[in-house]
Amino acid sequence: MGTVPVLTMWHCPRCNRINQGFQTFCYNCKSGKYSELHKFPVLTWQCPNSLCRRENYNTQRPSCIYCDTGKNSQLFSDQVIQRTERNSDIRVILLGIRGSGKSSLGNAMLGKTEFEMTNLQQCQIKQGNITYFEGRMLSVVETPGMEVDDFEIRKQIRNVSLGLSNPGPHIFILMIQYGRFRNLRSITACIDIFGEQIFNNLIIVFSHKDKMENSEMTEEQFIRDIHSACLKGRLPECSLTRFLKDYPENYFSCDLSLSETSDQNRIQMASFFSKIHKIIHDFSYCELEQDVELID
Repeated sequence: MGTVPVLTMWHCPRCNRINQGFQTFCYNCKSGKYSELHKFPVLTWQCPNSLCRRENYNTQRPSCIYCDTGKNSQLFSDQVIQRTERNSDIRVILLGIRGSGKSSLGNAMLGKTEFEMTNLQQCQIKQGNITYFEGRMLSVVETPGMEVDDFEIRKQIRNVSLGLSNPGPHIFILMIQYGRFRNLRSITACIDIFGEQIFNNLIIVFSHKDKMENSEMTEEQFIRDIHSACLKGRLPECSLTRFLKDYPENYFSCDLSLSETSDQNRIQMASFFSKIHKIIHDFSYCELEQDVELID
């Protein structure tokens, strides 16, 4: 096993959010990397809107900086909820083993090339405005390729990705490449490190839909093959098979060979985002503890 590189991450001295090493200012509260503000008490207030719940650091501001809900508001009318959904960001975490298509899907979702097709060693976040939700900001966190025997990678995937998607991700996306069932334990470990409490917010994406169509295989046949592969791999009751059984509609087949800016990709992503919209409408975002001890 190769040496795991040192993570170039830093905690904001003001809000304690994890930021990537190249950033000099906190993504969350805009404090400097070496700010002295942490020497003084920091007063914050939490947005009362259940669809937001963000921490605000300006105590003089009468409304939330993210969704414009009043600090002491108790009225959550449809108008307030619509404004919140329009102005707050959608937070997504991409999971999967190496070569499963995480970077390609992230680029397809953002409609432009942001993620490079490299062997990612640490979590990274990219953002963009999308038209599918009236211009809401989309924040996509790509995680390194899961290796079930690599404790440091597992720890980073959970704790760093949650830090980058604070206060919690709306959607977890597990990538499974069509026709490749190798390393099933690592695929299921992508779910296991977060726990089955993410099931409501999880979508499985079958990548390389074009190859699936060329072989005349249906999605239902592919799912049956996954169940068979889990059974042969002595994983008959793993989290992956339970999810596919209990959430039969939470999957999507994606053609990642399309250009991010093509009309075909826009149509494909419109269908994909409709699934995401339903989950956000039904369950909002997933709140998980960030710094937990994983079993080595």
